[in-house]
Parts: sequence; C-alpha cells; structure tokens
Amino acid sequence: MIFQAARVVFIPKCRKKQLYGQVRKFLGPVFRELARQKECLIIEGHMMADHVYMLIQIPPKYAASTVIGFIKFAEKRGTTIASLGCLSNPSDC
Repeated sequence: MIFQAARVVFIPKCRKKQLYGQVRKFLGPVFRELARQKECLIIEGHMMADHVYMLIQIPPKYAASTVIGFIKFAEKRGTTIASLGCLSNPSDC
C-alpha cells in the first residue's frame, strides 16, 4: 500500500509565541492521538515557540485535507487544547 505524506504547519493567531513549557509537552501526544484516530502516523514533528511543523503519513483512503481538517476541528470544538485552556494560560496544563 502506498501512503501519501503531507507537510503541515499549524500557526496560532497573530503568530503569538504560545507554544512553550507545559503546552509543548501536552501537544505532542494530542497530535499523535488525533493522527492515530485517522490511521495516520506523524513521521516527523517540530514545535517552535510560534508554530508546529509536522510530516504526516496518510493512508490512501483519506484525503490530506480531511485529516488536517479533523485535527483542526477537534482542536476548535474543545476536545484538545481549548478544553484545558492551555493556549491562554500554559500553567493550567
């Protein structure tokens, strides 16, 4: 089976430097779990202070936009980052 790979960059609004400390430790497992739910694998990932870079291996049955939309939507509906308030106050994580 041939997998497609997608390079993804997530950037917080206004490129605020919010991805530090406890948030960095929290986000890695969250992104891996969300990718696993869509049968994907994060091959490579880097967290910077103002963005997240990932290389994701995606099975052919999913479009890259579907997987990225799933991760972004899960984040927006509050099942990941927003539910803990991590981006507004990293010490709460």
